[in-house]
Amino acid sequence: KVFKGPRHTKQDHIDVIILSTKLMKMLRSEGPVALESHVTDPSTSAIFAEFPRILANKELTGLICDTLTLIVVSSGTLEVHAVEEVMDNAMKQHFHEMHEPQHALQNVAAVRGVVKTMGSIDKPPSVLGGMIGSALVGTFMGVLLAYGIVAPMAGRLKQVIEADEQIFHAVKQVIISSLHGWPQP
Repeated sequence: KVFKGPRHTKQDHIDVIILSTKLMKMLRSEGPVALESHVTDPSTSAIFAEFPRILANKELTGLICDTLTLIVVSSGTLEVHAVEEVMDNAMKQHFHEMHEPQHALQNVAAVRGVVKTMGSIDKPPSVLGGMIGSALVGTFMGVLLAYGIVAPMAGRLKQVIEADEQIFHAVKQVIISSLHGWPQP
């Protein structure tokens, strides 16, 4: 992720807006029953088939289908704020999972130098002198790696993950604005 960059292209964002808009227009014009087959099995849906990159993203497809299934099951009678809350919770959980590698990388960077230094504390004084020199070199290397390499990589990973999150927010905005009856993009 650090070197490849964000998973989603500008075209993916456009496609997900078009897909979500088509599904919401179908909900409004043809009703929940017409939408049901598309959201219960998106792999056989003609609408989803138009967007293979979106369909390949299981998490994004899951957010769309789970949200619209909830609307279908309720026959479109759910309050908009309830739908928005469900989407927020699903996205929060997914984003938390996406950020785990970045947090782990960042924590390794912060702890590495300290662990190396503390490893020699329990040695006898005659050995401690040589160990302090080694620990200082180890600490320097740990700090250099932590703040010179690992921390910037963790920062870049955070940027990439946050860029990948934006497509989920686009889906949410289309669905919620449609439920409010606002104009589609």
